[in-house]
Amino acid sequence: MITEKEYFKRVAIDAAQRVWGITLNDLRNRSDEELVLMRQIVVSNLSDQIDNRMISSIIDRSESTVETDILNHRDMIEYGYEGYKENADEYIIAFEKIEDEMHMDAEYNNHVY
Repeated sequence: MITEKEYFKRVAIDAAQRVWGITLNDLRNRSDEELVLMRQIVVSNLSDQIDNRMISSIIDRSESTVETDILNHRDMIEYGYEGYKENADEYIIAFEKIEDEMHMDAEYNNHVY
């Protein structure tokens, strides 16, 4: 049985890889501006699913960094930074698609029709 943390970690990182071609190590280790913006999108989306402590342990950043990423993401969306909202929307679509795929796989594997 997969834990909630592992489930959302898998979905979040798979979505980041599909959309931007980046890995969990990229989100954890790199600090260039573009990756910080991508991490903000991932963190903010995860904050709708799990608590900041779990997010902190997934991306190996402090809870205060997670909170800052969430606030910065909201500001970027609110003030309409060019391309940011489109990237966030693309990520959310990929995230939801992966969730659907995982649920369909689980139903198939459990023979639930």
